[in-house]
Amino acid sequence: MAAAEPLVKESTSIALPGLARALVSAGKLAAKAAEDIYQRSLSGRTSFIAELTGTGAVSAADLAHTLSSAFGAPLLDLDAIDPQRLPKDLLDAKLCQAYRVVVLSKRNNRLIVATADPSDQQAAEKIKFASQMGVDWVIAEYDKLSRMIEAAAVAESSTTTAGYLRQFLQPPACRVRKIACNGLHRIGGRQGSRNV
Repeated sequence: MAAAEPLVKESTSIALPGLARALVSAGKLAAKAAEDIYQRSLSGRTSFIAELTGTGAVSAADLAHTLSSAFGAPLLDLDAIDPQRLPKDLLDAKLCQAYRVVVLSKRNNRLIVATADPSDQQAAEKIKFASQMGVDWVIAEYDKLSRMIEAAAVAESSTTTAGYLRQFLQPPACRVRKIACNGLHRIGGRQGSRNV
């Protein structure tokens, strides 16, 4: 008697993130291509969206439109936003850079945040914990979002550097007494008077 061996089919499919599944179900990306891009993002320690738009498999605009309709979230063109009018200090800049998000506004006890990946639950939880507010997602194109975040980081670092340099360029008496001297130094106890 010959023993019948069951046919075992090895499954090489990977558990794709929600974003990849949405793209596959919308017909914008083949399942095999999604798996390959996801594997490259894991091995390169980059985000799936960065790898996806970097390879050119899906354009940033097409990705944003697809995600907006798949997740039922509004779509925003960040070129129409003035970065100077965005609220400051609602969310830590490092958190915004790490998760590639931009805070657009605060309404009641909720933050309205632009993202390219509304399926990123880790980002939502970190933002909720850091701000103690709920999060409402708005979809934005990944390339425009990255440009805005990098520009904000450069502006913040130049402001920080300017403040740091200003501290050491002031005369010593102004630093110790923390007074605004505007070039005049206290000599003899009165501003502008000299005891010679």
